[in-house]
Amino acid sequence: MIIGVDIGGTKTLVASFKNNTIDREDRFVTSPDSEKFLADLMPLIASHAKRQRLEAISVAAPGIIDHHRGTVVRCGNLPWRDIPLRKVLKEAFDCPVFIENDANLAGLAEAHAMHPLPRSCLFLTVSTGIGSGIIINGRILPALSGSEAGHMMLRRSDGSHRQWQQYASGKALYERTGHMAYELESGRAWHEEASRVADGLLALIPTLQPSVVVIGGSIGAQLDIRWREPLEQILRDKMPHYIDIPPILQAGQPKDAVLYGCNIYAKEHLSA
Repeated sequence: MIIGVDIGGTKTLVASFKNNTIDREDRFVTSPDSEKFLADLMPLIASHAKRQRLEAISVAAPGIIDHHRGTVVRCGNLPWRDIPLRKVLKEAFDCPVFIENDANLAGLAEAHAMHPLPRSCLFLTVSTGIGSGIIINGRILPALSGSEAGHMMLRRSDGSHRQWQQYASGKALYERTGHMAYELESGRAWHEEASRVADGLLALIPTLQPSVVVIGGSIGAQLDIRWREPLEQILRDKMPHYIDIPPILQAGQPKDAVLYGCNIYAKEHLSA
């Protein structure tokens, strides 16, 4: 059995897999206190592990990962610093422990859900912030695993430089409109959001040349019904004519993509 842990800024999901399908899933509130978080997490993993032999624990964290040390260096929405997750979990459960960025793992799951497997997939989660995962031939490449597209510094029309996520994320949308993404119906507001997301894609697509772009998160969940048309029109109008614009898809597994990515990632490493 593989156990996946999806650490979110507000909630954490713990799931056990049977035949590559979630067999049981639990959740708890993510404490900003890392010691309290671990005190909540450990007994829940133990209750899953009692049911059958534990092969591995695969953890998705919303931040920067030190893969060599197995630590969560820092998180965007949690005040954590250098949390030795792999050491703590390995000592407690005596099994392999894998830790990766949550957007990378969501992108891994989305890429593996496509047939055929895309040569390269750029996954973006546009929610509270903007996270990114770059998947090449169905794998997270170590050299690209630390990429943080949401932190790109882009020049705005007033001459200032701002992080892409500071003005194109779901948080920025709420601050601008007073509405959550699922509540917002204004066509003008969605056109503006499409323009802000396009700013980043106009830099990322020529640089990475992805075969496909997948957009998830609370903003991505509205792509097909709210802002696909203006986004694609802006990209057609502004992208150099010799740069191919890849298919842009709404995420197909918005709720459990990270957990399924945990399972795929653990299996890859166990078989290596």
